[in-house]
Amino acid sequence: MTQQRPWIVRAYDAVFDFLIGDDWVLAVGTVVTLGIAALVSLVMASWWVIVLGVPLTLFYSLSRAFHLKK
Repeated sequence: MTQQRPWIVRAYDAVFDFLIGDDWVLAVGTVVTLGIAALVSLVMASWWVIVLGVPLTLFYSLSRAFHLKK
């Protein structure tokens, strides 16, 4: 009989899997994009930072994944 892990460890694993998932680059890129948008919002409208940051992060992540397969 295997011993069940404590609920806090299972909760941490679930949150980590949901937020980070398979690609940590997307998670870090999203956090960086939101941070830059927050800083830019102190000076001007910052909606365009997210519009640029999300596709750039996705492009970088996908190009990295394709290069790893080769």
